[in-house]
Amino acid sequence: MKKRFALLLCLLCLTGCRWTMHSGLPEHIRTVEIESFRNMTFDPGLDAKLTVMLKKMAMEDPQVRLVNEGGDARLSGRILSVTRRSQRLGRDDRPLDMMIEIVVEYTFFDEVEQRYLTALRRISSRQANSLAGLYRTNDPEGESKALDDALEALAREVIRGSIGMW
Repeated sequence: MKKRFALLLCLLCLTGCRWTMHSGLPEHIRTVEIESFRNMTFDPGLDAKLTVMLKKMAMEDPQVRLVNEGGDARLSGRILSVTRRSQRLGRDDRPLDMMIEIVVEYTFFDEVEQRYLTALRRISSRQANSLAGLYRTNDPEGESKALDDALEALAREVIRGSIGMW
């Protein structure tokens, strides 16, 4: 049993696998400011919901400390569009299933070295998760849940593509 454990440990070392608590951000970045994303759509409140989700997901990284202003790095962006499309029609040509797709554009800027870590990246909720935003039209809460699912998928992808990619 000890030989198997030692062999497994050697294999892990040889393959370069290691576990770390570090977020991977550059060493000089200790604090991150997440600005409220500007809402360029006619759907009110998306900016507040997305910002809350972004902050919640960023706090899951123990190495990241969020600040309201003056962070070593700044995440900012815009909600560009919200599109609702029918996915499946019934016999009477009315939609049975709908898909909400949200598109955002964001940047992650290193305030200390004055450079972009992620420059003007555009992503949609459908790219982040192809099923996020799907709902049945006969579900009274379906659209609201689908909107939240799409925002959550976007928030996760934005954090992964900014704070999480380093």
